[in-house]
Amino acid sequence: MNYNAESALSSLVSKRKLCPTPQCSKESDFNIFKALKIQNNEVLICRFLAALLEPMGSHKMGITPLKEFLKIIGISADDAELEQASIVLEKTTDKYRRIDIVIYINNKIIPIEAKVWYYDREKQLSDYYNYLFKSKKETSNKIYYLTPDGHAPSPESLVNLKLNEDVICISFKEHIRNWVKKLKNDSNVDDEIKTILKYFEEVVDAMCKEYNELNSIYTALSLNDNQEYTNRMKLS
Repeated sequence: MNYNAESALSSLVSKRKLCPTPQCSKESDFNIFKALKIQNNEVLICRFLAALLEPMGSHKMGITPLKEFLKIIGISADDAELEQASIVLEKTTDKYRRIDIVIYINNKIIPIEAKVWYYDREKQLSDYYNYLFKSKKETSNKIYYLTPDGHAPSPESLVNLKLNEDVICISFKEHIRNWVKKLKNDSNVDDEIKTILKYFEEVVDAMCKEYNELNSIYTALSLNDNQEYTNRMKLS
């Protein structure tokens, strides 16, 4: 292992030893999301996102969360349309795959596929697109690919789909965090909901930080492997 990889790994291990439990985090409040380690569970994360997006949800914010989320990803819709919107979790396709979240607004279909700690499967996004849009290549037909840092899906998942046209990359770090922050700062939102949003914002920050740390380690290890291969080639 080279110095960069060893240094990055040592740094991450040290931080985990210094802060093994939520009690030693900088936040003074007890964060139930962190206690349940929701940042490590894509299913729970998507359930929470879907609950916020639901126009008739118990959050008592009405269409505001959905409306603000759509603004952030560049989609407009009338309030009357949003009131009739439907949010579906784990939509099952004809190939028995599950799309994390699908938003239905009138004739609009807005699928969201979240990836935090897992890789894409072969033809995953391509299958989703073909199932939802019946292979019709229209400008409004897009899949929103949600990751901690907004990175692109694998070519094996895209197949013939075009990035930035058929598939739009969005991130927890920017889009979700900005969305949650906007809702949290809304004066019409109940204090209880604001506290929940604050906790989720902290979870998003922690998740993105851990993702970046692990990604740095993987990058360093990859560079080290490539360098070792180059050295062996020189000696052969």
